[in-house]
Parts: sequence; C-alpha cells; structure tokens
Amino acid sequence: MALFCYTWYQQVIIYMYHYLFDTNVYRCLVQSEDGVAFERLAHSLGSIPILDEISRNEHAYTISPFTFLEGIGRQLPKFDFDIPKDLVKDATIPDLVDHIYKAGFSLYNNCESLTRSSLMARALEQTGFNEKNHLVTEFEKHCIYDPLQYTNFESHVHETLAFDFLCKQPYPKRIVLPLLNYLMITNLYSNPLTPFSKFRLLALHWRSIEDQYKKENLFDPQTIISFSKSLKLKTTGDTLDCELIHLVCLGKYSLGEFQPVLAFTSENKQNITNRILAYRSLNNVFATSHDVDSIKGLGRTPICHMWKDGVVAFCNEDGSIYDYLVVAELPLY
Repeated sequence: MALFCYTWYQQVIIYMYHYLFDTNVYRCLVQSEDGVAFERLAHSLGSIPILDEISRNEHAYTISPFTFLEGIGRQLPKFDFDIPKDLVKDATIPDLVDHIYKAGFSLYNNCESLTRSSLMARALEQTGFNEKNHLVTEFEKHCIYDPLQYTNFESHVHETLAFDFLCKQPYPKRIVLPLLNYLMITNLYSNPLTPFSKFRLLALHWRSIEDQYKKENLFDPQTIISFSKSLKLKTTGDTLDCELIHLVCLGKYSLGEFQPVLAFTSENKQNITNRILAYRSLNNVFATSHDVDSIKGLGRTPICHMWKDGVVAFCNEDGSIYDYLVVAELPLY
C-alpha cells in the first residue's frame, strides 16, 4: 500500500481525511535515504485496520503555515509590540481582538521574509527538490511547492500568524477569561476566526486558575499535575502542537465545511491525549451551554454540529507508527 494512495475503498467514502505531519515526522520522511521511512509509514498504516481504511480512502494534505514554515526551516520573525493601555482599559473584547489582529497582520504582511518569492527561494535552498528520491520529491511537491502556487497563500500565512500573534500577547489576568470566552464562541459559528487554534489561550487561562483549583480541590492532585504538564507549551514558538490539537478536535475547516484530520506526530501520547481532553471538552462545554436557536435568530449560523473528530498516529523516529488515538473515543468532561 502506498502513502500517496487516492483510491476508493469498497466504493464507499465516509469522509475525506486530511493528513497533517508534525515537523519531526515530516523531516524524518524527507530526509530518509531511498524513501525507506515512507515504506515504514505505509506498512504501519496497512497493518492497523482503522488507519488502513482511512489511507485507502481519498485523502488530502493539510498544509498549514506552521507546517510549511517549519518544513523549509523558516523562523518566525519577532516584533516588538505593546498593547495600548487605553485599549486594554476601555475597549470591548471584540474591539481589542480586532485591533491586535490587524496589527499582527500588518506586521507579517509587510515582512519581506514572508513574501511568496522569499519563501520559494528558501524552499529551493532547503529542499534540493530535484535531487532526492521520487517519493520525497512527490511529498515535497504536495507539502511545499503546490501551496506556493495557491492564489491566496500569502494572505493565508499572514492571517494565521496574525491570530497566533493575538494569542501570544501578555494580557492582564482579568482579560484572559473574557478573551478566551469570546474566541471560543467563534468556534461555534461560521466565522473567519473559526479555523485557528485557541489552545494557547486555554493554556494561559489554565495557568491563571490552577492555584484556585488546588485550593478548592476541584480536581484530584494527580489530575492537576497531569493537566499542568500537558498544557505547558515549550516556547512561544511552539505553534504546530497547538494547531494539531485544534484540527484533530474540530477538523479541517474550509469553504464552510469540516473534514477530519489524521495527524502524524512524534510527541508523547499521554501529553497529546491530555491536551485533546482539555481542548475538546472546553469546546463541547461552549457548544452545549449556548442557546443555538437564539443565535440563529440573530442571523448567525451554528457550525458546531459539523465538527469532525480525527485520529492521531504516533510515530517512532524511523517513521513507523507505534500507536494511534481515535479522538471520538475519548470522554468529554
């Protein structure tokens, strides 16, 4: 069975899965001599029934700006930015979001290293497109060179980085929860911010309430330790992990529809599981606690019923899969 298989399985397609590769797995595949890592991955997919069925169905590649930039070794530029004090004090949350998002978009939109021509030059320098095994060449074409041809590729990169910029700001503690509430609600309705992960703000919120949970014994101590560990991000550059959690919990959102994601990662299974438990449960809380019918009356379209739970494949350093996780089988808290 080939990794690049676009065939029909039993003439039935339930959903079209989108493949997402974290940076370590991606590099393992493109750096493998004679494509041997692809063979290991394909063999693993074929030996696990649920993954075999997914791989035999039609599938696509989820190329996020983070997977793309990390794939070509392009570091995110850092900008000095201070949120205006009067905006923090007086503005509504939607106005604050709008201001910071637009500021981030402007910074990235005017960054020369993020132009299409600069990214193409970096890709050619980094990948050595014409010198590798045909499997590597085809894989890099899907993950690197095809996206560079998309008409809206640059704007999509800048929009995604702008939202990440919004989530990274050092907000006062009193703003974190209302900001998170506002952005999580956008996960429920057809909204331009729906495709972006809110995991970073969830992690920030957890840090602000962790001590309260300890004092009030709202969770057992071991659960608090587990959640604290899993919700701790390595650095502000730890972006792809946030997106992976978001995508396997909600699915790939495009043109008003969701499709499930099969994510390949080398991250620790327990950490990924705990992160999914927290993020998926919080999204579910919002979905079940808001009056969808009343929102319909305001002309907004609910989309939470369209979410698609995905699957996570956990990979060894050699590209083979040692375990997997079906998100739909996890409990909701």
